[in-house]
Amino acid sequence: MTTTTTRRRRVLTGKTMKMMRMRMRASESNARAWGHSARASVGLIPALCVTVASGGETSMTIVFVGLMVAYVLDLMRAAEGALGTTWCALAGAFAAHAFGATWITPGMPVLVNFVVLMLNGANLMLGGLWVTLQFRWVHHAYPGAAATCERAIFAYAPLVCGTVIAWAFATSMNAQIASLYISMTYIIMHRLFMFPIIAECAYVEENAFERSASGTATKTTHKRRVVTTPSDAKSGTIATVSLPLMFYVGLNFWEIFADFEHLFTCLMLVSSPVLYFISAGTERSLWWIAENKSGSETLESLILVAAFALFAAGFEGGIIFAGFAEYIQVPAPLSYVMVTISVYSASAAFLAHCMNAVGSILPVGVMQGALVLATSNAMIVIGAPMMMVPVPVIGSIAFARYYQSQQLHDYIVFACSAATCFGWFMLNHFWSLDINVGGVSLSYLCLGIFILSVSAVVLPSVLNVARHIRRSFVGVFILAYVALLAAIEQVLSHAIHDDGSTIYPPYLVLVTSVLGVLASRSLILDGRLTQTFGWLAQSACLAKLSMLLIPRLSEMFSVFIVLLTVSAPYVKFQGSRRVMHRMTGGHCAMYAASLVVSLLFARFAMFDIIFEMTGHRPTDAVMLGGVLVMTGASLVPVTANVMGDEPVSKRLVMLLLASGVFFVTFRPPLPWKGEVGMWYDAEHVPDTEDDDARMYGARETVHHGWPSWLLMLSFLTALVAVSSPREQGEWTSTVRAIFSVMCGGCVGLYMALEYFSEQAGLSVMLFVACALVGVFLSFTYVPSKSSFDYLPYVYFAYVAILLLAYYSQTEGSTEMMDDADIEDAMENKLGVISVFAGTSLQIAFALKFRIRSTLERHVRRKRVASDSPFLPAAARNRPEHFRNVSSRSAHREMRAQAVSWMPIVGNIATLTSFAACLMLSEEFANGSALSVFALAPILLLLHQDTMMFPILEDSQRYAPPLAMVIGKLCYDTVLAIAAGPNKVHVLTLSASKVPWMISNIFALACASVNSINLVHFLATNVRTSTETLLITAPLGILAPLFSKITAVRVLALTSACAAAIQHAMQRRRAVAGLKYL
Repeated sequence: MTTTTTRRRRVLTGKTMKMMRMRMRASESNARAWGHSARASVGLIPALCVTVASGGETSMTIVFVGLMVAYVLDLMRAAEGALGTTWCALAGAFAAHAFGATWITPGMPVLVNFVVLMLNGANLMLGGLWVTLQFRWVHHAYPGAAATCERAIFAYAPLVCGTVIAWAFATSMNAQIASLYISMTYIIMHRLFMFPIIAECAYVEENAFERSASGTATKTTHKRRVVTTPSDAKSGTIATVSLPLMFYVGLNFWEIFADFEHLFTCLMLVSSPVLYFISAGTERSLWWIAENKSGSETLESLILVAAFALFAAGFEGGIIFAGFAEYIQVPAPLSYVMVTISVYSASAAFLAHCMNAVGSILPVGVMQGALVLATSNAMIVIGAPMMMVPVPVIGSIAFARYYQSQQLHDYIVFACSAATCFGWFMLNHFWSLDINVGGVSLSYLCLGIFILSVSAVVLPSVLNVARHIRRSFVGVFILAYVALLAAIEQVLSHAIHDDGSTIYPPYLVLVTSVLGVLASRSLILDGRLTQTFGWLAQSACLAKLSMLLIPRLSEMFSVFIVLLTVSAPYVKFQGSRRVMHRMTGGHCAMYAASLVVSLLFARFAMFDIIFEMTGHRPTDAVMLGGVLVMTGASLVPVTANVMGDEPVSKRLVMLLLASGVFFVTFRPPLPWKGEVGMWYDAEHVPDTEDDDARMYGARETVHHGWPSWLLMLSFLTALVAVSSPREQGEWTSTVRAIFSVMCGGCVGLYMALEYFSEQAGLSVMLFVACALVGVFLSFTYVPSKSSFDYLPYVYFAYVAILLLAYYSQTEGSTEMMDDADIEDAMENKLGVISVFAGTSLQIAFALKFRIRSTLERHVRRKRVASDSPFLPAAARNRPEHFRNVSSRSAHREMRAQAVSWMPIVGNIATLTSFAACLMLSEEFANGSALSVFALAPILLLLHQDTMMFPILEDSQRYAPPLAMVIGKLCYDTVLAIAAGPNKVHVLTLSASKVPWMISNIFALACASVNSINLVHFLATNVRTSTETLLITAPLGILAPLFSKITAVRVLALTSACAAAIQHAMQRRRAVAGLKYL
C-alpha cells in the first residue's frame, strides 16, 4: 500500500513539475518586450557605433561575429548562450580597443586618454545592459536585475553616451561647430533619459492590498516609480549645462581670452540649455526640484529673462557682429547701440510671448512699440534709405494687430512688408552680382531664396486657414516648400569660400531637417496635414541629410525614394505591430523586391556615400554587399512584427545580412566588372582591387581569389544547418546533412585550392575530411533522432582520412628532392597537422557543449526530485564513494540517451588536438617554454569517462593542464641536459660535464616539487600538510641559482605560484568546512 502511494505521489509530482515548466515557458513567451527599448536605442546606438568604429577593424569584426553567433544561438532557443556571447563580444571589443591603442589621441594628456578609454568601456557596458533587457526571460526570471539594468541605462547614458559622441565631434571638426553639436547632443540626451519616465521593470501594481494589524485587508493605491532618481536627474541637468561649455573651454583654452568672440560663444552655450529647460516646461525638465516651492514661478521667470539676456548678448556678438559685420553700414560705436536696441527689443517681445504676458501683464501696444523699435533700427543699421524705413514699421504694427485679432488681412500686410524688406536687402547686396555659386547663377539663386522666404512667411497663414480648405492643397504647398529648400541647401552646402570654409554650414542642414520632421509630425497630430503628405514631407526632410555626403540633387532624390520604400509599411499599416499583422507573405515579398529596386536606383548615391566615408572608390562586391545589408536591415523590423517568432523568416533575413557583410568584408571577385554603361557612368566606376595575399593566399594560381566564394558558401550553409529547428523529421535531417557536407566540403576545398593546389589526392582527402567534420558538428549541436548512432563512425572516418593524408606527405625518400621540394613537403605536413588541430579542437568543443547540456538537464531533474535543504552544501565536500555513485548515475543517464561514447571521443579529440598544437608550437615557436601555457587550457575540454578519466569533477579538471605544463617543462629540461652545455659555458673548460648535469638535475627536482604537490592535491583532494608546504616552498628559490636553463626557471616560478595557490585553496576549504559544521 505504501509503495503504491509513493508511486502515485511521484507521478503527481512529475505531472505538477511538468505543468509548472509549461506555465513558466508560456509566461516567458507572453512577456511583453521592454517598453523603453526604442528610446534607449536612439541614444545608445550612435555612441556604440562611435566606440566600435574607433576600435578599428578588429573591434568591428569581434562585435559583428559575436552578434551573428548570438543571433544563431537565439534561433536555437539558447537564450542564455546568446546573452553570454553578446557580453563576450562587447568585452572583446573593449580589449581590442584598449590593446589597439586607438584611444590614444596625440597631444592629449595621459589622464584624458585614460578617461576616454574608460568612457568607451562604460559605453560598451551600457550597450550590454540594453541587449540584456531585450531578452524577455530576464524580466521574468530576474526582475530585480532587469530593474537595475534599466535604472543604470537611464542614469548613466546621458553622461557616458553624450560624452562619447561629444568627443567624436570635438576631435573631428572645428571647435565652434563642434560646440554647437555637443550642446545639441547633451540636450537630446537629457530629453531622452532625464524626463520623468515611468519604469517598465519591476513596477508596483497600481491596486494592491495591505494587511493591517487587525488582519483586515485594505486596498491601497501605489504609483509606478520613475526610472531616474532626483539625484540622477539633477546630475544629468548639471552635465547638460556645464559639459558643452567645458568642452569648448578645453578646446580653446589658450585663445579663450584673446578674442571676445569666444566669450559670446560661451554665453550662448550656457544659456541655450536653460532656454530648452524653460521651453520644455519645468514640471518635466526640472521635475526633481521640490514641489510647492514658494516663489517658483517668479524664480522661473527671472531665470528665463536672464537666459534670454545672455543668449541675446551671445547672438549679437558671436553671430551678428562676427558673421554679418560687412552689412552694417552705421559706423561704430553707434552701430553697437542700435544693434543692441534691435536685438533686445525683439527678444523682449518674444520673451513676453513665451511667458504669456502679452495682453494680461504687458499691453499689446508695448509689444508693438518694441517690434517697431527693433525693425526700424535694423533697417537703418543695414543702410536702407529713409523711404524704406516706414515699411517694417507698418509690418510690425500689422503683426501686433494680427497677434491680438487674428485677422487675415493684418497678416497679409505683415507678409508683404517682410517680403519687401527682404527683397530690398537681396537686390541691394546680391542680386546684381554676376557670379556662380555651386554652378548656379547667383541671380537664379537669389530668386529661389526670395521665393523660399516669401513662402515661409505665407506658410503660417496657409496653416491658419487649413481647416477651411482642402488638406491636400496644404500638403502640396509644404512638399513644394521642402523641395525648394532642399534644392537651395544642396547648392549652398557645396559652395565654399576662398579660405576653404563652406558658405552654408552643415549644422544648418541638420537643424532644418530636424525641425522639418518635428513640424510635419505636429501638423499631422493637429489634423492640418494628412498622413500621406506628412510621410512624404518627413521623408524629404530626412533625405535632405544625405546632401552632407553626396554632391548632386538627383542622388538626393534617389535617397528620398529609398526612404519612402523603407518606411512604406509603417505608414500603410500605421506602424503598429497588431495592425502590421495584416501584411501577408506576398506583401513582404513585394516589399523586399521594391527595396532592392530602390537601392539599385540609388546606386550612385550609395557609391558617393561609401567614397566619402572610406576615401576610395568601392568595388562591385562592396556595392552588392551594401544592397544586401540595407535590404536585410530594413526587413528585420518588418519580419519581427509580421512573422513574429517564425524561424524561417528570421533565417532568411540572417542569410541576407550575412551574405551582404561577407561581400563587404572579403570583397570577392564577381562574374561581372563594373564599367561605364547601363549601371555606371564615367564618375561612378567601381574600383578593381588586386587580390589581397593576406586574405586569399600568396600563391598565384588560376584559382587565385575565386576560392573565397567557397568560404561564403560554407558560412551560409553553416548558418542554415545550425539554425535548423530542434524538432526534425527524416526529410529535414537529410537536407541538413547535405548542407553540412557542403559547408565542411567548401572549407576543405578552399584550403586545398589555396594551400595545396598541386596535390590532387590531398585535396580530395581534405574535402572529404572537412565534409565529415561539418556533418559531425552540425548534428552534435542540433541532433536528430538517429544522429547519435552514426556520429562515432563519422569521427573515426575523419581521423582515418586525415592520418592517410599525413602519411601521403611523409612517404617517399627525400634524397632525390631538392631544397624547394623538401620545404614544400614540410609545409604540406604542417598544413595537414594544422587542419587536424583546428578540426579536432572544434569537435572537442562541440562535444563539451553537448555533454555539459545533457548533464545539466540531469542535475536539474535530480534537484527537482529532492527537496532537501542540505543537498547544495553537502554536495560540495561529499566523500569520494558518493562522487563515484554520482558519476555512475550521470553515465547511466548518458547511456540511456545513447551518448555514452561522447566523453571518450571528446577526450580523444582533445588530446590529439593538444598534441598537434604542441607539434606546431615546436615548429613555429622554436620550442619556447612559454608556449605550453597557451596550449594547456585546451585540456579543460576533457570529460569524465569510463576509460581514461573516471573522475574529473570540480577542481580535478585543472589537474591535467597543470600536469601537462609540468611534464612539458621537465621534458624540455631533460632534452637540454642531454644536449649538454653551450659552448660559452664556463664548465666547458673542464674535462667532465658531470657536475653541470648534476646541478641542473638537482635544480629540476627542486623546481618541480611544489607543482607536483598541487597536481596531487587537485587530482585526489588529499591536502598536503602545512609543514610540508613550508619546507618545500623555498626549494623553488634554489632552482634558478643552480641552473640557467629557461625551462627550469619557468618551472621554478610555476612552483612558487603553485605553493601559494595550494595554501590558499586548502585554507578556504578548511574555513568552508568549519562554516558547515
